[in-house]
Amino acid sequence: MKTTVAVTFHIFMLLLTQGSFAQDLSNNSSKLSVNKDKIESETSTEVKDDPSSSVESIYVFGSKDKTFMTPGSAQFVPKEEVKKLDYTDPTRALQTVPGVYIQEEDGLGLRANIGLRGATPHRSKKITLMEDGVLIGPAPYSAPAAYFFPNLLKTEAIEVFKGFSSVVYGPNSIGGAVNFTTTQIGERQENTAEVTIGRVRKYRALSTGPLSKKWSYLLDVSRLDSSGIKTLPDGDRTGFYKNDVLFKTRYKINKKQSLSIKTSFSEENSRETYLGLSEADFATSPYSRYAASANDRLEWKHQQFQLRHQWQANNSVKVNSVAYYHQFDRLWSKLDRFRDGSTLNDNINPNSDEYEEHYGEILKGNDDSLLSSGDDYLYIGNNDRTYYSSGLQIAGEVVNSFGPGTLQTNTGVRLHQDRITRNHTRDTVKMIDGKLESASDEFAQEVVQNGQNRDRARAFTYFLKQEYDFANGWLLNWGGRYEYIDTRRINFGDNNARTNNFQEVWAPGVGIQYSPHARVNLIAGINQGRSAVAPGQDSTIRPEKSTNYELGAKYNGPSLRGEVIGFFSDYQNIKGFCSFSTGCENEDIDKEFNGGQAKIYGLETSISSDFSAGSVQLPVSLTYTYTIAQFADNLESDNSEWGIGLIRDGDPLPYIPQNKISLSAGANYKKFASAVRYNWQSKVFDQSASENRKVVDGFSFVDVITKYKYSRKSEILMSVDNLFANDYVVSLRPFGARPGKPRSVNIGFRHAF
Repeated sequence: MKTTVAVTFHIFMLLLTQGSFAQDLSNNSSKLSVNKDKIESETSTEVKDDPSSSVESIYVFGSKDKTFMTPGSAQFVPKEEVKKLDYTDPTRALQTVPGVYIQEEDGLGLRANIGLRGATPHRSKKITLMEDGVLIGPAPYSAPAAYFFPNLLKTEAIEVFKGFSSVVYGPNSIGGAVNFTTTQIGERQENTAEVTIGRVRKYRALSTGPLSKKWSYLLDVSRLDSSGIKTLPDGDRTGFYKNDVLFKTRYKINKKQSLSIKTSFSEENSRETYLGLSEADFATSPYSRYAASANDRLEWKHQQFQLRHQWQANNSVKVNSVAYYHQFDRLWSKLDRFRDGSTLNDNINPNSDEYEEHYGEILKGNDDSLLSSGDDYLYIGNNDRTYYSSGLQIAGEVVNSFGPGTLQTNTGVRLHQDRITRNHTRDTVKMIDGKLESASDEFAQEVVQNGQNRDRARAFTYFLKQEYDFANGWLLNWGGRYEYIDTRRINFGDNNARTNNFQEVWAPGVGIQYSPHARVNLIAGINQGRSAVAPGQDSTIRPEKSTNYELGAKYNGPSLRGEVIGFFSDYQNIKGFCSFSTGCENEDIDKEFNGGQAKIYGLETSISSDFSAGSVQLPVSLTYTYTIAQFADNLESDNSEWGIGLIRDGDPLPYIPQNKISLSAGANYKKFASAVRYNWQSKVFDQSASENRKVVDGFSFVDVITKYKYSRKSEILMSVDNLFANDYVVSLRPFGARPGKPRSVNIGFRHAF
C-alpha cells in the first residue's frame, strides 16, 4: 500500500508542477538534440503530418523516424504498408517485421497467434496486445489467451516493441508488445466505399470529418465473409462472417485540450474446427474436413467504450487520459473426444498405439456409432465464456533542459480490472449415415468437471521512463514498471471454493544509444521480462521471469533504411499454459506449468530502399530473423503444450522457426501500382519432449497485388494470396494436420467521394 501511495504521489506531483516550469520548458524546447533535428528534417518524408502530435493521440511513436531514435527495438508499420497488399489477415501484415513469429491456425487469420523474440506465439498470450494504446485482450490478466483480435480493416498502422522498448507495457513483457491503431478522425470531410469479392469478401464504408469548428466524427462499418477454405464430405457450409462498427467523436475544448469518445461493436460466426487430418489424408486432400467436425462453430460478440482526454500544455508537456470498458462473449462448440475417453488425436493417426480403426472411421463418417454402451459416441464441448475488462490510465510526458542536455520523462498509472466467467458443458452426439445426430436421453448433456469458475484480477500499474539526450550523440534511457496484482478464482463446481493470490511485479530496464553520425545509431539494452501468475494456480507456480539483452545498429538514410539487432533472453523460469487448442486434457485446461531455465537468442535484420528507374518507383524491403529457442533445464513435463514426458537441456521450444525471411518488392508508375511479397520460414517442432515429437516442415508463399487508379478518387485492384498454390501444414495441434491459406484470388473496388 505504501508503494502504491508513493508512486501515485509521484505522478500527481509531476502534473501539479507543470505550471511552475512550463515557461522554462517552452524557452528550452529549441535546445533539443541536433541529431534528432537533422533526422526529422532530412528524412521525414513518409509521414508529413506526425500522427502522434495530432489531437487524437493513439500512437506510441507514430513514424519510422521516431522508432529510429529510440534506443531499443521498435518497428512502425505505416498505413501505406498495412494497406499495400489489401490484407484482411493481421498476421499476414506482420510478416515483414523482424523478430515476429506467426503460427497460422485456420488459413484465414481468424485466430491470430503472434510471438516475439522466441516467446510462444500460441494465442498471442506472451505479448501485450493493445489497440490505440489500450489493453485489448478480452481479459489480459485473468485469461491472456487472445481469442479476440483487432480488425485489420479498421487498422491504420501497427507498432511493435521488443526488448527495452516494451518494458513499460504490461502485463506481459516477456516477448514485447504490439499496438494496433485504428483509423483517425479526419480533419476534413472524407467518405470511402470498398467492395472486394473472391475467397474473402470485403465490404466497408467510412465517413469522417468535421461537424463544426469543435466537433468531428468517424464512422467505420465493415463486413468480412467467406465460404471457407475447407470442405465437408456432405457439402455443408464452413466459412465465416465478421461484422464491425466503429464510431468516434471528438470535441476540441480549446487549442490545448480535446475530449473524444470511441465505441465499437464486433461479432463473428465461424464454422471452424480444431480437428485436422491424418498425414496421409492431408497429402491427398489438404483442404478436406472429417464429418465429425460438422457441428464445430465459434460465435462471439465484442463491445468497447472509451473516453479519452488529451491536454497539450505546450510543445513540451502532454497528458493523455483514457477510461475504458470492454466486454467479450464467446461460445466455442467443438469436437472434444469419444465418450469412453479415447482421444481424437490417437484415432486420427493410424500409427498411434491407441488407434482404433472403428473410431477413426467414425471421425470420417464412414462408420456409425453403434455400441450400446455409448462408448463410440462423441462429445462436443461448449466452452461458454464471458469476459469483462475496464480501467483508467493516465500518461504524462514532460521535456525540459537539464544540465548540458535534454531530459524527457514519460510516466503514468493504470488502474485495471478484468474477469472471465467459464461455463463449460458438453453435448453427446453420435455418427449415423455420415452425419452427427443428438444422442438419446440417457446420454444427454453432461457438465464438464471443473468447467464452471470465475477468475478476477485487479491491477495497479505504474510506469516511468526517462530519456536523457546529452546533445553529443549519446542518449541514455532508463525506467520500467511496477505492478501490484490481486487475483481470485471462484470454483462453482467445488462449493464456491476461493483461491486468492497477491503479486508484485518489478520490470526495470536500461537502454543506451550512441550516434556517431546523424544517420547511424548504435544501441544496447537490458531489461527484465515478467509475466504474472494467472488466477487459480497451484502455489508452486512461479511468475515467468527473464533477463533480456539486445545490441545492434540502425541506419536511416533518405532512401535507404536498415537495422541489425542481436538479442538474448535468459529465462530464469519459463512458464507454460495448458489450453484445449494445444491438446490438453479437460482437467488441465487453464493450468500453468513451471518450465525452469530456457535460452533464446538470435539476430533480427531488415533493410528497405526506394529505387527509381525514370518515372517508375521501385520500393524493396527484406527482413530476416534467426532464432534459437530451447530449454536449458531437464524436467518431466505434464504440459501438453511442451509434450508429455522428459524434456532435456537443449530441446526446442515448439513452433519457433530457426530461420524466417520476408522479401517485398513493388513498382509504381503513374496510375499503376503493384507489389509482391515472398515469405519463407524453416521447419518447427510441434512439442519439446523428444518422445512423439514431430516436425512441421518449412514452407513459403508468394502474395501479389496490382492496383489501377483510374480517377482521382477511384481505383480497382486484384490480389492473389499464395500465388503458386503451395499446400503446407501450419499446425499439428491439437488434433492432426491443418493447412495454411490456399491460392486466393480477390478483385476489389474503392471509391472516395
